[in-house]
Amino acid sequence: MSADKSIKIKILHADSAYEGKDISEENQVKKLITDRVIPAMKKKYLEAKVRIIRDSRGNPDFIISYLSRADEWTLDVVKAEVDKDYSLKSIIKDFDDEGDYDKESVYVEAGAYDVVLGTAYPDVGTTRDAVMYLKRIAEAQGYSVKTLIGTDATVVAYKNYIQSCPKAFFNVGHGNTNCISLDDGILSYTFFQGLGTKDLNDEVIYFNSCKVFNVPMKPSVMGAGARTFIGGIVNISISKSEKVFKCFWDKVWTDKEKMGESLTNCEILHYPPAGHLGIDGDTGKFE
Repeated sequence: MSADKSIKIKILHADSAYEGKDISEENQVKKLITDRVIPAMKKKYLEAKVRIIRDSRGNPDFIISYLSRADEWTLDVVKAEVDKDYSLKSIIKDFDDEGDYDKESVYVEAGAYDVVLGTAYPDVGTTRDAVMYLKRIAEAQGYSVKTLIGTDATVVAYKNYIQSCPKAFFNVGHGNTNCISLDDGILSYTFFQGLGTKDLNDEVIYFNSCKVFNVPMKPSVMGAGARTFIGGIVNISISKSEKVFKCFWDKVWTDKEKMGESLTNCEILHYPPAGHLGIDGDTGKFE
């Protein structure tokens, strides 16, 4: 597959001490991504987010690419070993990156919001419309709502708001069995594994992302005390899955249907047959 020069490439600075070097070497990194990494994957992508991991001398050791597919909410994570001039030495596809680069934290008061809605991809498909639609119907039910959209959908913000224990936390965006993609990196299953067994305090968590309803993400979320976890079992379509997302919460909040029934009914209606998304834990009414 030939290089696609239109793909947006964003450099994520893994180490602030080397931010200047990252910037000066940006063109070399982008050329590597467009000419070697993406063609090796043989998929169409919307964007690539890239971390440069350096050795003790500050030379590039390897890069991690987070590749967002164009037609699905799938995130491909690729590790490329390079020499100091960014010549490619090897590629590892489906790389399991634990993603714990962000140490900074901002305290969010427990219970500050009933519902938290987020997406790092507000301009993709019907994502922004889905998030704002849910905001309206949640507020109509009397819930307080926080939105994390675009550059506000950061790893630190997600960690903080998830730990503030809202009644429900939602994200629409790219993901895989190990993580979901955010504006400045990934939120990995290892974050949930690091929480206590009751830290999520019966949250309903819905990740509208590909393959998150699998090991290791699903058991990690449920093991941290989530009441219910909903997410893609397989690769799920951009736009069709958002229709299910909107329909589900409309039925759950407005029509007071049980969560399990609502998911099945909405998939049959908007994304047949049922089975693209799964639900674990409490499948009853949201109240």
